Amino acid sequence: MYSKQDFEIDGYVGILSLGLGDSMASIFGKLFGRRKWFLTKKTAEGSWLVVAMQWTTLGSAFWKYVMVVVLTGIYEGISEQNDNIMVPLIFWAGTQAIRR
Repeated sequence: MYSKQDFEIDGYVGILSLGLGDSMASIFGKLFGRRKWFLTKKTAEGSWLVVAMQWTTLGSAFWKYVMVVVLTGIYEGISEQNDNIMVPLIFWAGTQAIRR
């Protein structure tokens, strides 16, 4: 059964994961990042900022989607692929899986 909150999250998956998460992670990681993920140039601090930005945006719904948010944050950090495509897809697939 879909709730109104679920429909709202579906519409904002790309904005949450790329507009807030990925872009802020890049800026924050370049300015304050010290610990690099293994085999990448990305920083752990930037990846955790992805989680923090999505957490503050989702508000009370965060606890329902906590695993999806954490997994997309980690994927964003360790991926060498084009994360602008994969991160929103993983986020969307995770939200769909939770509801089923």
